[in-house]
Amino acid sequence: MSTNAKRFDALVFIGRFQPMHRGHLDVLRRALSLADTVCVLIGSTDKPRTIKDPFSFDERRQMIASALDTASRTRVRFAPVQDSHARRLRFRRSRTNRSN
Repeated sequence: MSTNAKRFDALVFIGRFQPMHRGHLDVLRRALSLADTVCVLIGSTDKPRTIKDPFSFDERRQMIASALDTASRTRVRFAPVQDSHARRLRFRRSRTNRSN
């Protein structure tokens, strides 16, 4: 698909990418086939390393970028996203209230 035939100017792909896997790569490639630019928002970037979150923002950005060819890499933008504990609590409460 040529750049002129893209359906969107930009798409957003958000995830933790702990670690990047084939499913993430498939979604990213699909997004690149549909848009000129893909903004990859990498979550959980404000936390220290843990077993659940073993990679830093920069390490995850490098993993994702290294999985792409040079032409695709130039069309991807990366940004960190911090977790919000308060948002997670509100979400959990709203889910609990719905199921009761």
